[in-house]
Parts: sequence; structure tokens; C-alpha cells
Amino acid sequence: MKSMFRKPEPTGRKGRGGALLVGLILAMTIISALAAALLAATTGSTSTQLAANQLNRAYYLAESGCVYAKSIIRTNRYAQPSGTFTFGNGDRFVIASSTNAGGHVIVSTGIADYGGSLETRRRITYEITRTDTGGGGTLPLSFDYDEDGELDDTWTVGEGSVTIGSTGPSDNEPALFMKGEIVEVYLNWLQDPDYPFPDLLSAWENNLNLLSYDIQVKTKALTQGGLGDYFMLGLSFRLNVEADSLYGVSFFRAQPLPNDNQTPDWVVALPAAFQALRDGGVYVLLWEQIGGAMALLATEPLPDTSPFTEYTGQNELNIKPWTTTLVNLDERYSGTNGLRENLIAVYLQSTDVYPRNAPVKWQDDTNSFPERLEWDDPVLSVITNDSLTTENFDTELPEEIGLHAFYDSPAQNEQFFDDFAMRLGGSTDGGGEDQQQY
Repeated sequence: MKSMFRKPEPTGRKGRGGALLVGLILAMTIISALAAALLAATTGSTSTQLAANQLNRAYYLAESGCVYAKSIIRTNRYAQPSGTFTFGNGDRFVIASSTNAGGHVIVSTGIADYGGSLETRRRITYEITRTDTGGGGTLPLSFDYDEDGELDDTWTVGEGSVTIGSTGPSDNEPALFMKGEIVEVYLNWLQDPDYPFPDLLSAWENNLNLLSYDIQVKTKALTQGGLGDYFMLGLSFRLNVEADSLYGVSFFRAQPLPNDNQTPDWVVALPAAFQALRDGGVYVLLWEQIGGAMALLATEPLPDTSPFTEYTGQNELNIKPWTTTLVNLDERYSGTNGLRENLIAVYLQSTDVYPRNAPVKWQDDTNSFPERLEWDDPVLSVITNDSLTTENFDTELPEEIGLHAFYDSPAQNEQFFDDFAMRLGGSTDGGGEDQQQY
């Protein structure tokens, strides 16, 4: 007869199996939790990085919109650029602008991943305020700012001899004496900041990598006593000594052909267009020199009825002493396909209206400079030329501005300059611009 009670089975193996199962479940739970936490952390880091990248993209898109709008305004200061501009990948910027009495307000919104799950927007506002002082203002750039009787370190003499002095020919007032058949003086704008000098690189960088300015100087050339039969005196700009390139605006006079032993070498070497002007008359010339090769860009004869000429004692026509030449140089992205070009205008004024040592006047003052010079050939008041621009200004750091004096006698110092002045940021109306971004 079987017992009513079943013999108990051993429990060790079964207990160990259950414990193992529980441990496995706990381990899987912990690993899953760690994996989830790690995934969350990785996802969060990636999302943060993506968000930062999107913000940067949107910001640069907005900044591109401002640069584009400013380039339009630079071409036409009355423009109010606006619209949506889309790139190939769908990114875009939206610009709106308005004008007021002070200048322009540009609002640019950059949109990265437009219409996508990561669409991001950034907005930038630029205020461009035009100033009457031409941005950098009138600069105190004389030839002897510290009045020590010597040419300031702001200037470098490249050829010929240059001194400061007061003599009868300079009307007993200090002036820049130019001695030699060819004399060249350059602006040394990278020198010791203890002297007043223009920071041309900063001006270029702060104005869309364009460099515009106004410069002026007063000129005197003596022509009596066998002197001054030949001269070409004036301002140099877009000057690059190493490249042997520049623009020049000059008073010019040369005696008629044929050549003789008294004709200076520099006159004989002039291109045919210059030779055609050798009639003993007085001209204003705009010319360029590229790699040492000269070319005439514009001419204007100054007859004896001109307010800028007079007859000397030998009945020779000459420029009136201390006549002012003012060059307005405006660089823009207005050429074909938005390339750079220079808009060059020239103003003249006699001492009857704008005396020597008078407070500096600019073309904004219509009482002093009522109108631009109207060139005779070509018949234009503004000459547009793209031969010499500032595309590589930050690497080349050229001299940019100077004076030139071509004369007929190296033994005499009877050619003078005085009252040099410069204004940064000039344009066709003489204004400049200050910019604020927020």
C-alpha cells in the first residue's frame, strides 16, 4: 500500500535556476536603462550641435543679406533693396530696407533649412548713417604738421628733392618746394601713429572692402625767366609704387614741337596723346600709369578766359597761383557683374573764391565748388575706370596717395604745393557712412 505522502524532491538546482533568471532580468533592465540614458545623452548632444550649426548658418545668411543690400546702396544711395533671395539648397535671406534723414536701415533675416524640420531663423539690423564729414572726417594732413621746418614722416620722397620753406616765390609762407625734373612724394600711412595719418586699411575694411575719399591741394608754378615751359603738376591716387601704377590729375603745359635740346626727357617720352597737347596752352589732365605705361583718360583746356589761368610778365599763359585741385574718388561694385570700378570727378577753384590757408572746404560747399569740371574729351563730368582698384588692398598695402611734379629745370625749385587735405569715405556728394549692427 502506497503512502499517502509523496517523498519531497531535492530543491537546490531549481533554486539556483530561479536566482539566475532574476539576476538576468535585473541586468537586462540596468543595461536597457543605461543604453536609454546614453542614447538620450548622445541625441541631446547631436541636437545641440545641430541647433548651433543651424543658428550659425542662419546668422551668416542674414549677414549675407546685409552685405548684398549695402552693395546695392553703395551703387545707388537712394535705393531701398528688398526681397527674398534663395540659394540652391533652399537656404535664403529676406531683406527689407528703408531710408530716413540719417541714412538707411536694413533688416535681413537668414533662414536655414527653409521648410524643413530644422528650419532656423536669425535676423540682423544694420543702420547706415551718412555723415557730412565723410566717415573719417577731414584729416589734418599737412606737409609740416609739427611746424619744425621739415617734411613730416607722414610722407616719403620717392624721387627728386623736397623741402619746406618760406621764400618770395612761395609768397613768404611755408610751402612744399619740389626740386627736380621728376619729383614724387608718397603718403606713408603705415608709419608712427604719433603723427596724424589716415588708417586706410580700416577704412577699406569697414566699407565693404572699397576705398573712397576726397583729396585736395593748392598748386603754384613759376614760368618767368625761362622757367616753366614744361610742367605737369598734381595729385596721384590709387598709387602703387611697387607696381609702378597710379592715376594722376595734373596741370599740364608744354611748348610745341619740334623737340630740341631744351625739351626735358620726360616730355619726349610722353605718349602721342600727350604730345598732341604741346601747344603752349594750359590743360587739366586725368591720366593713368600701369606698369610704367602712361595713357591719357581725359583732357580739359584752360583758356585765358578761365578763372584758373593768368598771363605772366612774358605774356605766357599759366595757372593762377595756389589754384585748388580737388579729386573725388568713389569706388563701387557697379561694374559689369558687380565688379569694382572707380568714379572719378575733379573740381577746381581759384584763390579768388577759396584763398590759401582758408578753412578746408569740400565740394559739398557749393559756394566754394559750384560744379564738377566738365571734361572736354570725353564730354563727361565723372570718369568711370576700372584699371586700378583696391581688390588686393589688404595684402599689397600700397601707398595709395601722393603728389607728382614734372618740370623743365632740375636746377630750380619753383614749383610748390600747399594746403593738402584728405577726407575718407567720400562719394559723389562728399558723404560718408557709419555702420551699426544689432
